[in-house]
Amino acid sequence: MSLSQAEIADDIRRERAEIEWFSESLEHLQQEFSSRYIAVLDRRVIDSDEDFETLLVRVRAHPGDQDVRIRFVAPPGYVWTF
Repeated sequence: MSLSQAEIADDIRRERAEIEWFSESLEHLQQEFSSRYIAVLDRRVIDSDEDFETLLVRVRAHPGDQDVRIRFVAPPGYVWTF
């Protein structure tokens, strides 16, 4: 199944909005969820866990939540390198 250009553009807009929310909320997220994975739906945390696989199993148990994104909340001062 192939996505239309409108669906792709909508997906990109949602992802960009979530990244902006994550960046703006990072300090608060670090205080509450440092070194944890968070499941995010509509720019709110719906679940979290220290273990990615455990959180993924719980998220997949709710098939209606297809737009859930899982992010890692690095502790303050942590620098990602690629």
